[in-house]
Amino acid sequence: MLQTSTASATTPAPAKILASRWSRRRSRRVSVPSGVRGRFFFRRLGRFIGGARRAPAGPAGRSSPRAYREARPTRALTASGGPDRTGGMTDLSALFEGWKTSLGILAGALLFGWLLRTALFRHLHRLSQRTATRTDDILLDSTRRYWLPAILFAALLPAVRVSPLEADYRIVIERAALTGLLLMLTFATSRFVGAWLAGEPAAEGAPARPSLLQNFARTTILLAGAILILDNAGVEIKTLLTALGVGSLAVALALQPTLSNLFAGLHLSVSKPIRVGDQIELEDGTRGMVVDIGWRTTQILQPAGNLAIVPNARLSDMRLLNYSLPAAVQAIPVPVGVSYDSNLGEVERLTLEVATAVQRESETGDPDHLPTLVFTAFADSAITFNVVLRARDFADRLVLVHEFIKRLHQSYAEAGIEIPFPQQVVHLERGAGE
Repeated sequence: MLQTSTASATTPAPAKILASRWSRRRSRRVSVPSGVRGRFFFRRLGRFIGGARRAPAGPAGRSSPRAYREARPTRALTASGGPDRTGGMTDLSALFEGWKTSLGILAGALLFGWLLRTALFRHLHRLSQRTATRTDDILLDSTRRYWLPAILFAALLPAVRVSPLEADYRIVIERAALTGLLLMLTFATSRFVGAWLAGEPAAEGAPARPSLLQNFARTTILLAGAILILDNAGVEIKTLLTALGVGSLAVALALQPTLSNLFAGLHLSVSKPIRVGDQIELEDGTRGMVVDIGWRTTQILQPAGNLAIVPNARLSDMRLLNYSLPAAVQAIPVPVGVSYDSNLGEVERLTLEVATAVQRESETGDPDHLPTLVFTAFADSAITFNVVLRARDFADRLVLVHEFIKRLHQSYAEAGIEIPFPQQVVHLERGAGE
């Protein structure tokens, strides 16, 4: 019992053993200043980016920490025992040497894009203002914001290929750059087509295009761009389209009235029985100007300022009268009557003089049109005839007729020509006893 107690007293405790091991390890460490630690970090970062060698595999094919420490280059020490402070700078210079070509490509692309956006675009904008068409103006305005990022994405593709990155990282960055380039091209094309359809009429004096056609064109371009982007990302397009086809069948059954109006609106926009800006009259008596043809309804602005909204499917099946087709000019027959005592030759001459003056002097009349006069009937109280005028547009008819009636009444009064009003003469016969 005494020997056992003596042995246990001389045996060091486990805590003391761990403390002594920790102190010996700390005594073998080399103190590294904070600046050198930063250079060590950048050196390791450079080895990672530059494709540093991997740790040798262990027995099971996995990287062994011990083998990695043995394969890792040792830190160089100076004669005084401290670390070599020039190693980090050497690794950084080697890192920049490998990325020199890639950074030069990106810098050149950035400079070219900046010059293109500042100097070249200003010159092109001045040139576009001299042309008669607005297509070049719309092209510059709609694509101006996308040129610089598109050039950077395009320059990133060759820059990554000549970089010291590993093949896996290069593939990922190339796909991301190509995706960004496709996005810029899709947005620019969609913006240009939408602005062109909204601001550039098909011909001089033609009405504007409906919003349904603009939205349909932009949506089609965006969907095509999305398909290209998904295909570039590695998504199976055929499987996706098959799933969308099955789902669209159920959606079509649920939204049958809405789709009916949609396709009726497309029919009105493409076949153009009515156009935006046309003056029309429906079979139910609704009359006005077509303001817009949307994906569901057509808006008609009435002369009183009210807005009539008609579903596209109903409008396509309805009988209507378009006052703007085939031409915007409107022939206006104005009925007039003079008394039986009037000189018809003098009436014809004076009426045509007044009609010709109104036709040429009024802003609402067609100056190239020669008015005509045709006698029509011996009415109960007057000899009637029609004077045919021509207005520039349907909305100008009332103004032109107003001016003509006012001047004709004054001319007839000065010439002594009577415009009879309807009257009835009653003859009374006296009886035999009276």
